[in-house]
Amino acid sequence: GDLLLTHDGTNSYIDNRTGALKIATGTSGIAVTIGHTTSEVTVADNLTVTGNMTIGTATAATMGKAIAMAIVFGG
Repeated sequence: GDLLLTHDGTNSYIDNRTGALKIATGTSGIAVTIGHTTSEVTVADNLTVTGNMTIGTATAATMGKAIAMAIVFGG
């Protein structure tokens, strides 16, 4: 099939085999949450943020490669 959900006894997998995998809500303004306060979320490669990104106050950011970026601090 085009979409396969599997569990191997330890880990769960979503395997999208056709088109883009989109995680969204059907209504504008409803948040999509990945993980919870004790989760570690890893993006393996190529993260694109097309809107605003908010980083909480108790957050550290580590950059592994030389990148060009601007950090804007709001009040």
